Amino acid sequence: MKKIPVFATFGKLFDAVVENIVPAWHMTWPWLVPMGLVRLWAEVFTQATGPIVVGNIIQWDRIQFTAPILLFNFVVATLGTSAMAVMWHRYILLGEQREGPSRMRVDGTVMRYLGVGLLITLFMFGASFALGLVGTIASFLNIGLGLVVGLLIGVPAFIWLIGFVVRLQIKLVATALGQANFTFGNALDLTHGNTWRLAGLFVLLSVVLVILSLVGPAADLALKAIAILHIAYAGEMIHSLVNWFQTLLAITLLTMLYEFFVEEKA
Repeated sequence: MKKIPVFATFGKLFDAVVENIVPAWHMTWPWLVPMGLVRLWAEVFTQATGPIVVGNIIQWDRIQFTAPILLFNFVVATLGTSAMAVMWHRYILLGEQREGPSRMRVDGTVMRYLGVGLLITLFMFGASFALGLVGTIASFLNIGLGLVVGLLIGVPAFIWLIGFVVRLQIKLVATALGQANFTFGNALDLTHGNTWRLAGLFVLLSVVLVILSLVGPAADLALKAIAILHIAYAGEMIHSLVNWFQTLLAITLLTMLYEFFVEEKA
């Protein structure tokens, strides 16, 4: 049973991203441009439409206009992220670097990757809902009991769930490599005994992602305060770049976990 070194892996993560930042940009910018433009379009459109809730009253007429735009933005972002993830996994593990129009290709591998990701997301939502339901029932019976259940059972259970989901995500990398016979069961077998370690690794990554998520709004406020740039929605452009780097960190971490557990590379 292999035990992943949490802090050593976390340290190597940034080295891996920095060392490969140039090919990462080369392969993914064709997706970043349409994703950024669609996101900006959705932002402008929703702001022009006006708030959905006014005086505690839902404006259904505005929802019917904004919902299709937001759905389209979600589809483009999901497809783009899946395509970039597949390219990045294959580049690190196989040395495969796509060029030209092939970087925008949405093939069967990308769609299977997206499908596996959605399955894992649905499982996470379902399990989280179940945990929340238990806490709600306990609180309904007795507030003190609800606090005890939430703190002593709910929080540890949710952290354990995070680690379990990370173990399942090993299949994402196998899917990107075209290993159709690699199952969720294989992922769980190979990562057995590492649930808490992987949960800790995810928590460390989450702290970094949260800090990075503050860069966009902070930069936007700074630019407006010093009046250097008068470009509308400059914050959205900065946010797109930050989001790209955050995605790159997460994808690289999954790739490293696959290397460690499946390919047994230190």
